[in-house]
Amino acid sequence: MTQKWRSRLGAHNRRFAGHPVSAPSSDEAAIFEQYRGELAAQVIPATAAIIVSAVALYGAVEWLVRRPVFYESLPLYLVEIAIPLGLAALRRWIPLRRAPWLLLLGDFLFTLVLIAQFLVPSTTISGAAVILSLKILAPALFFPWAPTFQAIAASYTLLLYYGVLALGVREVRPDTLVHQLGGPLVASVFSVAGAFVAERLRREVFLRGGRLQQAEQQLGLLVRRSPIALWMTDRDLRIVAALGGPNLPTGERPADLIGRRFTELLPTLDPQFPPLRAHLDALEGKSAVYEFPWEQRHFVAHVEPWYDPRGQVGGVVAVAWDITDRKQAELLQQREIQVAHALARTGEVLLGSRDIRETLERVCHLTQEFLGTEFCLGYVWNEEKQAFELLVATGMRPDAVEELKMFVARPNDIAPMYRGLNEHPVYRFRIPSPPKFAWEKLAERFGFKEFLSIGIRPRGQLAAIVSTGYRDRPLATDDTSDRVAAGIANLAALALENARLMEDLERASRIKSEFVATMSHELRTPLNVILGYGSLLLDGTFGSLTEEQLDVLKRAQASAQHLLELITMTLDFSRLEARQVSVHRETLDVRAFLQQIEEEARGTWNKPGVELEFQVVGELPPLRTDPIKVAVILKNLIGNAVKFTEHGSVSVRARAGKDGIEFLVADTGIGIPPEALPHIFEPFWQADSSSTRRHGGVGLGLYIVQRLVELLGGTIHVESQVGHGTTFSVWLPFDAEPQLAKQP
Repeated sequence: MTQKWRSRLGAHNRRFAGHPVSAPSSDEAAIFEQYRGELAAQVIPATAAIIVSAVALYGAVEWLVRRPVFYESLPLYLVEIAIPLGLAALRRWIPLRRAPWLLLLGDFLFTLVLIAQFLVPSTTISGAAVILSLKILAPALFFPWAPTFQAIAASYTLLLYYGVLALGVREVRPDTLVHQLGGPLVASVFSVAGAFVAERLRREVFLRGGRLQQAEQQLGLLVRRSPIALWMTDRDLRIVAALGGPNLPTGERPADLIGRRFTELLPTLDPQFPPLRAHLDALEGKSAVYEFPWEQRHFVAHVEPWYDPRGQVGGVVAVAWDITDRKQAELLQQREIQVAHALARTGEVLLGSRDIRETLERVCHLTQEFLGTEFCLGYVWNEEKQAFELLVATGMRPDAVEELKMFVARPNDIAPMYRGLNEHPVYRFRIPSPPKFAWEKLAERFGFKEFLSIGIRPRGQLAAIVSTGYRDRPLATDDTSDRVAAGIANLAALALENARLMEDLERASRIKSEFVATMSHELRTPLNVILGYGSLLLDGTFGSLTEEQLDVLKRAQASAQHLLELITMTLDFSRLEARQVSVHRETLDVRAFLQQIEEEARGTWNKPGVELEFQVVGELPPLRTDPIKVAVILKNLIGNAVKFTEHGSVSVRARAGKDGIEFLVADTGIGIPPEALPHIFEPFWQADSSSTRRHGGVGLGLYIVQRLVELLGGTIHVESQVGHGTTFSVWLPFDAEPQLAKQP
């Protein structure tokens, strides 16, 4: 295989490594066809020389033995010599890929000449059959063409030969018929089969040769460019062989190390120096693996003894890898882990703060924790004074803190720091000598040498400054510390903005709750008057009413009662939001209490087709709780159950549970979809929120129930199946301290 085709196939194999030899890719097949064309072109001169020599030798023998026959066949001999010579001349003028076709043309012409020689009377049929058989076999041996070409050549040779015999131009004797007919046919079969075998072997050799060339190139590249160094020494530690690229520990070329002692290359001859210790141990028959730094690089080496034919230690063989990049990557990874850990902890700590002071205190503690500084000062921007005021100080004496609070830092007073923090999240500032600004003089008096200041800039505006450092010595930080500080600055900006938003939201929530409570109270007063006069009218206090008037009045009373319930819920909601709900605990007889709830329920929720059932299971101990709030809880649950049940029943049961009483309110109504269950206790949420929903309400009932249950120290659970009904389970402790209602 020529170097050119090895290189081309090697380049292809580098792109398509891993293909099996028996299944070459289309690119490999194309390269092989081009390679075959070059081989065919190269074989033409040799083939021409062989044919010319063979024809000349045969003619010479015939001239000596049968001279008349020689002169009779001389024109044909000359044509047989001219054909290969002509092919050799044409080879230079045709593309290489056409060379197999040129060979096929020459074979066809040569076959025609042999058939013409067969027509000469002096030529025996058996001799012609032998010559044609050899001619059929020869291309399979000498021509590197495809098996299809061999099959074509054999086919037209047989056609011409059998055609002449069929025409009866030459008489065939019966005793030689099988030999004369079967010989060329057998030769054709064997030539085609041989061509297929040769093709497979030729292709396999070609592909393996290309891959061997690729392996050789890769091995050479590995030795020359790999960050691996290999060396071998004798018993005197004199280097006898060395291989490696430009990354030898000494930085020298391998050839320059041959003949030098290994100890000459070491920076120290201390026996405990790892490379020397490992080589000395290897001379005693021990292997070792060690890491060592060398001229700002890091290596790991494997050293072991080698043995001579007598089985004695002949010296040391060693291999070393340059792991500088790995060490740097590990160091970078460690720093990234430190930064990520610091920022994760910062986010966890800061995002839970609810006001500005708490945020700055947490920032100061985190800064001292991660940077290892001694003190931290937190300043916040005062819009009215147009200055930064000290809000938080850690690591400082109380008298120093009071003195620092007296200093109000205006932007002009801290101009260098102010400009720096408006451009970058972290700013380092060394106190000049002598100090220029008043705050620099104050810092010098407290022994501050250098500050690392963190600018907290929510929405791009410098709203707070956190300064940290040491007393009586400069900062000892690096790039990792600066990245941590910058991350703290970014997260602190979010936390500070959240704290301000929380303060604004709490303020707005208080105003809203106060407004809702006031409006609800003002609305309830006239509505109670309306309901009172409506009751008097229904009782006939002001005279009798017609059936039509009674019907209208009842509907008006029902609407007014519904409106009163909504106002009451809204008022309860606002009180819960403002944490203005108190618990008045009393001893509650559950059986008597449930009878009272039953009487009110039957009078209020008398719905046709819906049966109310109340049951107390077993003896129940008394509860120490707030009866009014328990009543609100049960009435809301019963009202909801009746509202969403068209036909069937609503059952209320009370039974003793673990350390408390469990109230169960179950209905056979429409049920709650599974996707709605996680949201039913949210305020103002309804499973059907469309404007055409059948059931009224604003979505506060279950929210109030849950908050009141939590206020009483209990729990509430719900189970529901669409089309089959819903069951609410409320557990209240026998005697528990009231809890603060959780914020939603």
